Amino acid sequence: MCGIAGIINNSRRSAPPSPDRLRSMTESIRHRGPDGAGHFMEQDGEINIAIGHRRLAILDPGKASDQPLEYLGRYVISYNGEIYNAPEIRSILSAEGMHFHSKGDAEVIAASFHHWGSDCLAQFDGMFAFAIWDREAQLLFCARDRFGEKPFYFHYDEVQGQFLFASEMKALWAAGIPRIAKPQMFLYFLTLGITQHPQLPTLTFYEGISTLPPAHQLTWYPVRNELTLERYWDLDRRAVTDISATEALNGFRERFEVSVADRCIADTSIGMTLSGGIDSSAIAVTADLRVTDTVSASFPGFVKDETEKIIRMAALTGKRS
Repeated sequence: MCGIAGIINNSRRSAPPSPDRLRSMTESIRHRGPDGAGHFMEQDGEINIAIGHRRLAILDPGKASDQPLEYLGRYVISYNGEIYNAPEIRSILSAEGMHFHSKGDAEVIAASFHHWGSDCLAQFDGMFAFAIWDREAQLLFCARDRFGEKPFYFHYDEVQGQFLFASEMKALWAAGIPRIAKPQMFLYFLTLGITQHPQLPTLTFYEGISTLPPAHQLTWYPVRNELTLERYWDLDRRAVTDISATEALNGFRERFEVSVADRCIADTSIGMTLSGGIDSSAIAVTADLRVTDTVSASFPGFVKDETEKIIRMAALTGKRS
């Protein structure tokens, strides 16, 4: 988990963002990245760029992967997440003559955007939310993973020619965006139990703050004050395959084991949460040789407390919990 934040505006309409304003945004989400903070500020013609990052160092923990990360002198990226097939993509791009200066996946995303443009999203297997400033094209390209595992919030002021983004709303509030609730969204929550508008997936509980929906990309052109939002992927619900129960079971097992292995890729020690239920127990067994410790929550006296199951599973896998 990392934290991203930024302010891009048109100097003809808005004052340049101050270093303190950007720092306030990243400080508000420092819990997302306790291992370091980075800030990038630049004026490019009539465009002001301020991009920040809070880092949780999981892959390539050295300075080479610090963010915001610049690539080819053209791109600046702030990114949260993990691209599980980054090594494969790096190999493909290296064969095309592209060079890398880190072992991290942020540089892979930037290189992929340079090589494939927005089609790079089709290459990624992972969870992510990122923003890339392209100096040459003078645009900000943002994207969120297919199922929205990583958060992305933004504020767009068309009148002022200003775009702000962050991993959490509190960073936008720290930048001075008013905290004004939408009564209609509370009505949806209280009556239907939903936290998103049924027809307008970008809406949030607060005025002036939108969320980038899962499987969507966003492009902001400050010079012409234009913002585009489009879906880049959708689940094909029509695809139905007639297979046996055994084939389905084997297929699930194979995909489950690959999925767990992908999420254990790290240059640091790995832990996991263990509840004692079927899902976390299955993950614990599958990741047995990779996970060092587990973290659990116990609720003595609660009818559904799973402490006994947690102890049994921890003993089975030889883990501390």
